[in-house]
Formats: sequence, C-alpha cells, structure tokens
Amino acid sequence: MKHLLLILTISALCLQAAAAPKTTRKQQTKTHTSATAKSKTKGKKTQGKDAVASKVTFEVGDFVYNLNSGNKSVSVSLKNGKRKNTIPESVKYNGVSYPVTSIADNAFLGCDWLTNITIPASVTSIGDNAFLGCCNLTSVTIQGPLTSIGADTFGDCKALTDITIPSTVTSIGNDAFRSCSSLTSFVIPNSVTEIGERAFLGCSGLTSLTISNAVTTIGESVFDSCSGLTSITIPSTVTSISDCAFTGCTGLTSITIPKSVTSIGERAFFNCGLTEVHCLNPQPPTVGDAAFDYGNNIIVLFVPNKTNGKYKKAKGWREFKKIKTERKN
Repeated sequence: MKHLLLILTISALCLQAAAAPKTTRKQQTKTHTSATAKSKTKGKKTQGKDAVASKVTFEVGDFVYNLNSGNKSVSVSLKNGKRKNTIPESVKYNGVSYPVTSIADNAFLGCDWLTNITIPASVTSIGDNAFLGCCNLTSVTIQGPLTSIGADTFGDCKALTDITIPSTVTSIGNDAFRSCSSLTSFVIPNSVTEIGERAFLGCSGLTSLTISNAVTTIGESVFDSCSGLTSITIPSTVTSISDCAFTGCTGLTSITIPKSVTSIGERAFFNCGLTEVHCLNPQPPTVGDAAFDYGNNIIVLFVPNKTNGKYKKAKGWREFKKIKTERKN
C-alpha cells in the first residue's frame, strides 16, 4: 500500500511540473538583466571602489566600459550603431571616476565611417581587432605612453597613411598592420622588442622602414609582400630571420645581413628583386630551403674576407652562382 501511495505521489508531482509554464530564452534574458540592474543599484548605495566586487560592464553615452582587473581602470568600446571618434580619458561610474587605460578587443571593428581617431594619453594598450577593417581610417593620433598594440589592431585599414608609434611601445601583435597598403613609411621605435608574425604583411605602399634595434627575431612573414620597399636595415641585434620574412619584397635590390644573424628561414628572401646580398657573419648562418632566388644569375653574394671557402661549402650559400669577398666589413 505504501509503495502504491509513493508511485501516486511521484506521478502527481510529474504532472504538476509538466503543467507549469516554461521559461523562454527571452524571459531568462529578462531575469538576468533584472538581476544585473539590481546588482548595480546596490553598488550605487555602497559607492567607492568596493561597490563592484566582480567584473562589471556598463554604458555611458556612446561607449561601453568594462572594469579591468582590480577595479581601478576601464577598457572602452563603441556601442553598436554609434558613431564617435573621440575616446574619453576617464568615465564616472557609481560616483567613482575611472581612467580609460585600454581600448577593448573589437572596439571599433569594421567601422567603415571612421576616418580619424585620437587615442588619449590615459590609454596604455590597444586590444585585438580594435580597428580591424576600418577601411576609411586615414589618421591615428596616439597621445600617451602606449605599451602594446594587439593582434590585427589595424588590419585591413587600407586608407591609413599617418600613424606614429610612441617610444613606449614594447610589442606589436600578429597582423597588427596587415594590408595597410597606403602606409608609405614606418618607424618601429627602439623600445619595441617583439614584432608579431605578419605584422606588416601586404603593406605594399611602404618604401622606407626603420626596425627597432632591440628586436632579436624578425618573425614569420613580417614583411611579406611589401613590394614597395626599396631598402631596409636589419639591426645588429637580430639573430634570426624567420620563414618568408621578406618574401615578395620585389623592390629590394640589396640586403645586408649583419654578423649577429645565425639562422635564416625558408623562403625568407624568396621572390625579391635582389641583385646583391651582403652577409657579414664569418660563420655561414644556417639557411632554410629556397631562402633566396638561387636561379637568378644576377645575384652576387658578398662574404667576409677569407670566408669564401666556407660559404661555397655551406648549404643555402653554395647555391649562389657568384660569391665574392666583401669590399668592406
């Protein structure tokens, strides 16, 4: 009898659950939004930096803000559908003023109406894809001590002609300026120690480029297809040149590889317009496959005095048809 009563009780509960109205995705969203709003209301009562115990997103004017770790500063991004090119240096939330120290990932992604932007002095980092695809952006003014530029930050900004990187920047991310084909000159300041892969790939308008003397590696495809480059100086701090680093730089006629370089990757200088290669290392660097256009009989390889024999035996160097002693070391 007890067993029968238990079965009847469970059946009744199941029928009640089935009859209860289901919460839709929309209602769930409303519930979550209401809870968030309630949390923010509590924060207003408390005020101060302790008002927000966890990461908070809030909106002021045309921008969306995220409290950063430690709740001492915020990152900023543009609201969907808004058009604003003046980024504030600070914002007030719950009675507390927070400095804007970073531009969030995707902050202005695909804003094809944007023609110029000023990065305020408070900002120290720009996130990934921040200005990716801003195809009409021509000018970027950086006012403060920026330290990092994220991946694809200015990728496909094909109209960009004017940008100066401050001497506080230490890293440039992968694809950061990829396909910025209107850039004609660029200075990578000596503060930069890391240049990401493909950072300047397809910058076909570049004719002059200065590389930081703090860089030790020229990454994969960093200057790939920079067909307008006519000259470039590789600093004496560089020890390795990665795969495809200068592939397709058809405007280059001469390159000097400093004695600090010990390795050169595959296709590093393939399909360039080189007629002269000056390698200053008395010990031939290791070389990947097809690093140079060996089939081009015009190219002359110049090597340090009394090292011709070494280079004529070394893989990746013996393939040169003409090897001569460097005129000056």
